Amino acid sequence: MRIYNIRKALNIPEITGILSETDKEMHIKPQPYKRKRFVCSGCGQVHKIGYHEWEEPAAEDLLIFEKRVYLHVIKRKYKYSVDNRIYIGEISWLKKWARVTRRFVEKVN
Repeated sequence: MRIYNIRKALNIPEITGILSETDKEMHIKPQPYKRKRFVCSGCGQVHKIGYHEWEEPAAEDLLIFEKRVYLHVIKRKYKYSVDNRIYIGEISWLKKWARVTRRFVEKVN
């Protein structure tokens, strides 16, 4: 029930669980759908081959239940066959190298 409320509050459907929680902060892990196509941040097209690696940085989001929220997002990297550069997959609510979500930026500004 609590995960459902967090999904509703953040408007991120792929939240799988809470990694840790204290009185002041909460660490949440959104898991991307495994079969979701990789949308290249370089060209904007969908790629099926060229998987390189993944990373899991933390991005701060808006407060929930008066706690700071950190999303530990899995970002997939692919090597583009045309120019042999490595690109990160796009996430609609997070800029490519950002450490805060778009909602957080809009609220602060």
